[in-house]
Amino acid sequence: MTVEPFIFKDYVALENPTGIRAAGLSEMQVCIRMVDDNVIYNHMILSHLRQRRQRWEYPNDFAKWAAYSLNNFVVAEALANYSPFERKDMSEIRDDILGIIDEHMWNHGGRDVVRQGWEFYFNGCTTFAFDGACRANNLRELRDGLEKANLSSIYYHYFEAFTRQEGEVDDISFWIEHNFNLPGLVEQLRGWDFYFLSLDDLRNKIIRVLNHYLPKDIE
Repeated sequence: MTVEPFIFKDYVALENPTGIRAAGLSEMQVCIRMVDDNVIYNHMILSHLRQRRQRWEYPNDFAKWAAYSLNNFVVAEALANYSPFERKDMSEIRDDILGIIDEHMWNHGGRDVVRQGWEFYFNGCTTFAFDGACRANNLRELRDGLEKANLSSIYYHYFEAFTRQEGEVDDISFWIEHNFNLPGLVEQLRGWDFYFLSLDDLRNKIIRVLNHYLPKDIE
């Protein structure tokens, strides 16, 4: 059986200002309803690419702003605990975010305006993917490539893949599933909610899983 090589992609994202800003939760609701899906993607998912190695309490820009600018840690926690990969469509993710804010404002109220200069600025994004230096023909080369690859590659093959592939599938487990008879490995690689991991932690976790299989299944 011929194995199609796995080519690690590098990924670049540039933020594009929209000129839209919100000074409180009420204004944020209005803005979220009007911005493009590209803007929602930038603030809910691409935030991982900007944070890269660091660990954080708030994995998306909306939650981080609610905590550090609005000082509303209740709604920040609710936004932080929401994984957009529960959905597939950005319009559904948008509705879920609005629902979280709606429920909070209905049940809790609280501070709704930030100081001048602490507003939330909505940005879109322009992204580029291109072939990186690493490629793999087997699991050992895949593991070695993961150790060397840029963290933007980890983002592309997991986070970006979930918005591109059909079903809840990342590129790495998809490649293994279609080239090797290792259903247990595929299941393990799809068995966690990686949205709450940093890219560095995600890379290390994938490598640990692959290392478990290499001695037993791949010589």
